[in-house]
Amino acid sequence: MKQHITLTAIALATSMLLLSGCYESPRANEYPDHTVNTTRRVKDIKQNAYDQKEAVDIKSDQLSTRMDFDERQIHEKYKVERQALLNEAEGEAASRAARKRDIHSQAEYDKDVIDSELASKMRLISPEEFGAVQAEAARRKTDVDTEAAGKLEPIASDSAQSKIRTSQLILAIDHDESKAISALDQERSRAREATRADKLKIDKWTNDELAKVGYDSESTQR
Repeated sequence: MKQHITLTAIALATSMLLLSGCYESPRANEYPDHTVNTTRRVKDIKQNAYDQKEAVDIKSDQLSTRMDFDERQIHEKYKVERQALLNEAEGEAASRAARKRDIHSQAEYDKDVIDSELASKMRLISPEEFGAVQAEAARRKTDVDTEAAGKLEPIASDSAQSKIRTSQLILAIDHDESKAISALDQERSRAREATRADKLKIDKWTNDELAKVGYDSESTQR
């Protein structure tokens, strides 16, 4: 019975050792040997590589944050320019509208005066003169409308030209904004490429350093 317990204990201990060996096996290739100097060098190299990549990531994040800020500033800059242009155009349109109202109002007033004068004359003249007096009044009112139309025409022309000019200026602003964003996108692309290149350099450095450790370990074991 005692011998059976002993054999069982030995079998259990052997199983634990085997299991322990299997558990540690994934880490077996991390070091060319398990001397203190070698393990320390490997850990230092890997920590150094980790720190270098972390520094690259921090730099990349800072650059990305700056470029995000720049993008917002670009959009804000051209938004302000567009709004200023639209405000100016609205101000000019309001001024033209006021001039048009004044011209229409003056024309209506002048025609009302003519109608008032006609009514007064109609009470003083003979029926035979009615036709001539009315015709004269109608001619005068036509002249008023013609004069008003002459004053309104350049305002209408200026309004049409202003709309075209405003549209062209807004297109120019949109174009400038697009160019600025495109340049920023190119900068982002270059930054991403630089980050990848830096990390590849770190990986190459890591592999080279670990190879040196492996070579030194092999030389020591000869």
